[in-house]
Amino acid sequence: MFDDDLPYVQTFGERKIVAIPLSTDINDMPSMKYGNPPRMMLETFEEHLQRIAELREGPVIIDVTSHVHIFDRPHGAYYYGKIIQTAAGTRGIWIATRLDIAEFILARK
Repeated sequence: MFDDDLPYVQTFGERKIVAIPLSTDINDMPSMKYGNPPRMMLETFEEHLQRIAELREGPVIIDVTSHVHIFDRPHGAYYYGKIIQTAAGTRGIWIATRLDIAEFILARK
C-alpha cells in the first residue's frame, strides 16, 4: 500500500480488495516521539491543504492519523478537532472512513 498515492483494486481469484495508501505526513506519533506540540499536526495539515490547492492535479488523499494513547488527551483532542473543522470548512474535501473509500472505489470497478 506504499506503492501508489491513490487507492486501487487488487484481485485475488474471485475476491477484490482495495489497497488504500497510508501516509505518515499528518500523524500524532511525532508529538510523542520527538516532543512536538499537538498544534504542529494542525499546522502540517494546513500546509498540505495549501500545497494541494496550488498543485490541484486530481484527487489526493490526506491521511490524518491519530492514536488514542497520544491524542486522546484534551490538548491533543482540541487540535484534532481543529483539523476536522478545517477539513469540513474547505470546499472540495470529502471526509471519509477507509470503508467509505473502499466502497467508492469498488463501485467504479
